[in-house]
Amino acid sequence: MEQTWPLLGREQELRAIESTLHDPTGRGLVLSGPPGVGRSRLLRAAASAARSAGYPIELISATHAAASVPLGALAHLLPDDPAEAPRWHPFRLVAQRLRGPDANRPAMLAVDDAHALDDASAALVHHLAVHRAALVVATVRDGTPAPDAVAALWKDELARRVDVRPLPDETVDELVRHAVDGEVCGPARIVLRRLAAGNPRYLREVVCSARAGGALRIEGRIWQWYGGLCGDGYLGELVAERLRGCDPAGRVVVEQVALGEPLPLALLENDPGLVEVERAGLLTVVSDGRRSMVRLAEPVHGEVLRAGLGPVRARAAYRTLAARLSATPMRRDEDLLRMATWQVAAGTPTDPVVALPAARAAVRRFDLDLAERLARAAVTGPYPEGVTAALLLAEILRWQGRARESLALLPDRPADADSLRVAVGRAGALYWGLGRRAEALAALRPVAVHPGTAPVRAMMLLFDGRCQEALDTARPVCEIEQLPADLRLWAHTAAVLAAANLGQPDLALRLAERGLDLAATATDQVLLGAAHLHVARTCALLLAGRLGPAWSAADEGYRRAAEVGEPGLVASWAGLRGVIGQVRVRVPPRSAGRGAGAVRRAGPRRCRADCGGRDRAAGTPVVRSADRAQPRSVCGRGRRADPGRAGCAACRGHGRRGWPALPGGVRAVRRGAVRSGRPGGRAAG
Repeated sequence: MEQTWPLLGREQELRAIESTLHDPTGRGLVLSGPPGVGRSRLLRAAASAARSAGYPIELISATHAAASVPLGALAHLLPDDPAEAPRWHPFRLVAQRLRGPDANRPAMLAVDDAHALDDASAALVHHLAVHRAALVVATVRDGTPAPDAVAALWKDELARRVDVRPLPDETVDELVRHAVDGEVCGPARIVLRRLAAGNPRYLREVVCSARAGGALRIEGRIWQWYGGLCGDGYLGELVAERLRGCDPAGRVVVEQVALGEPLPLALLENDPGLVEVERAGLLTVVSDGRRSMVRLAEPVHGEVLRAGLGPVRARAAYRTLAARLSATPMRRDEDLLRMATWQVAAGTPTDPVVALPAARAAVRRFDLDLAERLARAAVTGPYPEGVTAALLLAEILRWQGRARESLALLPDRPADADSLRVAVGRAGALYWGLGRRAEALAALRPVAVHPGTAPVRAMMLLFDGRCQEALDTARPVCEIEQLPADLRLWAHTAAVLAAANLGQPDLALRLAERGLDLAATATDQVLLGAAHLHVARTCALLLAGRLGPAWSAADEGYRRAAEVGEPGLVASWAGLRGVIGQVRVRVPPRSAGRGAGAVRRAGPRRCRADCGGRDRAAGTPVVRSADRAQPRSVCGRGRRADPGRAGCAACRGHGRRGWPALPGGVRAVRRGAVRSGRPGGRAAG
């Protein structure tokens, strides 16, 4: 990686520098901003521009060490001959030196970290600005008190003050591409944006640390994020320097926030170090309804602290947080999730009554790894909580693509109350996880008359290309109010895809809207069904030829999935987004809205999946003809996809999950054209 990154996203600041160099009044410039935002880099750019314009340059770098000596930072501007010093006041000597032979063009005095100047040096800089003996361009740090003479530069309008803001996301992405020289997947871009928070110095060190530690590595010619950022190296030193002023009590507060953020402020209000840490600018407080929540001001601080905190100290902090939270009313759902998560992390016994709803909440947030840990903690509970937790754990493992482990958790002779969930779970693991269709159908026979089996049967029919039967099976179940909302959502998903593939887009979209209304009114009952229904609705828009709305829905779905970071969900939306993007390029505008026929006539093309790269697999099978069971590619002439491998090279980079990318009869799901399942496996249903 190159030592010097390009200076991007600083057009406003560079224009201010250019204006200062040509200002006939001789007014200077003060660049203000937080640590690492690029103030020093801009000062060097200003010095380079001034040198090109014919200005003599004097560089001053203020430090707290130099501030212990009067005029320490400007000592090199004083006369070398001690005998000369008593004859003139030092301010006059420095002014005479900086004016030089050309009175119309004095030297530019570039002062880095002017807030760290001693009072005498600050007074000298102010004197030079007042008498136009030098063009003063300085940097100061936000939130750090500056000497009065430095603050007077902009207060007295001797210099223009420009605030250097964090870089926008687009510039961060461009810098990352420059640093790693290649495509970067969407989730990796999201993580790097969040950790850097627009700070170029942190971005640089995060990228360096992530590459060195393997958190950011290339796979399939695409840079992917695998987590586990190390807290060592220069990045760790930067964070340690920022925290160096904290006393032990303040350090405890920072560590607790790092482990539990966002934290309710009420959990920390009695900590003696809280006020000091807030005064140091290390925390930020935001409102969440009636609650005040605390986060670290710099996201990267939390990442580094969590990576470097020893297990003993981390466990102690989690125990403290759990004990404090248990003393509160815990009125919100996320309170249960926090409590269970902290108890598991602390190694303390976890109440199954708390762990089970917490595991469900983690699933709804698509944090399947956390959901697995919490469900395992709840399995030890008494009946029925323990059995319910085991069934939930089996579902989680199936969604993760671990079908054999899922089957091992399902009892051979379940109680009558659990027989439906066991049969559906077993059928799903056998069919989508292991490809054993006959055994999957056999698993459903003991409960075949129960309407709760209809969603999974409809999905199987879709995957077998029997769309009319799938629609006939799923549609009646959508209206059975006695069934759990999540089962009804799966029925809606199957019906939407079946109707869309049968050339009935209006019906498909009506069913999708009804299902999404159901999801909005029964959020506590919904796990993952709503997310898959959104994907199905977008497929219906695509098959209806409504490419504009389909693109908007896929783009928004991908953005949200990338923020969540669940690999399977990201790959699902990425593949669908890539297919829609390519079809939009191929379908003439006048053909948009004419249905699947226009989409099929788009001609041969390659899928581009914005999980960071470009798919090289031709003929992504997405559209099925309404009157033929034979699956076709979007162009209508594609070959059958290979059932043994994931077709989308970009999405394979996310392939540790077995999610259904487009859950239904769309052959792309079954054969992995736009899915994230492990190579050689099937997407989970």
